[in-house]
Amino acid sequence: MYGMPFEGEMLESFVGELGNIATQLSNGGITVDITTPRIVSEVSITDAEKQLSVPLKFGSEEMTIVFAIY
Repeated sequence: MYGMPFEGEMLESFVGELGNIATQLSNGGITVDITTPRIVSEVSITDAEKQLSVPLKFGSEEMTIVFAIY
């Protein structure tokens, strides 16, 4: 799965899982204030006004989530 592009149903599932993580954090007493994510597939990330890259590490696996504000 790592190194594969996220698109279509896989991308939608991934965004749903981010929502699940936020819910679990909230249930654990951690304040989480997010809005419902949108999947934007027809614009380039370089068109964004602002970008935030969040590196994640799970054991020896690494990935980066990029949030873009348009």
